[in-house]
Amino acid sequence: MKTETKKVLITGSNGFIGSNLRDYLKDLGNYHIYEFNRKNLLSELPNLVEKVDLILHLAGVNRPKNIDDFTKNNVKLTNKICLILKNYQDKRLIYFSSIQASQNNYYGKSKKKGEEICLNLEKDSRNKINILRLPGVFGSNCKPYYNSVVATFCYNVSNDIQLKIIDKEKEISLLFIVDLCNQIKNLIENPSDKNFINVESIFRIKILKLAKIISGFKKGNTQYLNEYERKLFITYLSYKNKKFEYIS
Repeated sequence: MKTETKKVLITGSNGFIGSNLRDYLKDLGNYHIYEFNRKNLLSELPNLVEKVDLILHLAGVNRPKNIDDFTKNNVKLTNKICLILKNYQDKRLIYFSSIQASQNNYYGKSKKKGEEICLNLEKDSRNKINILRLPGVFGSNCKPYYNSVVATFCYNVSNDIQLKIIDKEKEISLLFIVDLCNQIKNLIENPSDKNFINVESIFRIKILKLAKIISGFKKGNTQYLNEYERKLFITYLSYKNKKFEYIS
């Protein structure tokens, strides 16, 4: 029996998570992926939304030069997508939020507002909404010096750049990009009526311990790695002897 092709729009498709999800779903063979990123015009969105069954909304910023960009990119774009979806109420939206949505900072407040816009869409229409509050996501080719301490540490260690650790005892939550892609695939193929989806495979680690583990890779400490250490090692190898290139 032939598997039905799923038509999916990924916003932010040139970003770290978006590009990984795009390639992951394409490799499965039964997905037709449409993309929206900084190369596109807002005027293209209605036509793209009309063509697909599902939107994976990843586009946004978390470290803009201008704080007004939090509203422009995280709030107004989400509102634009939801306004379009009101005309296509059979379509589903998966909104990628952040664990910072519960925090009182510009990024967190903009993601929280995005969640509210999505939830209001479901109240006013038949569109189904899923929201994932993501921790720090890491993996091969994640952009260093931007939003991933893992990427920064891996890049610096592989290039013999000294690590700068400000808060050694700070504990952070991390998620490997492949684990996230697996979860998104399962959510697409097994839709949930829940608005907020639990994100699995998260592990917590202190900054100092993270630095020691990644620094140890350079020294050849790669035997007897546990599951999350293997994922860190895979990430480290992607930066080793490689000039980093990334399209944001």
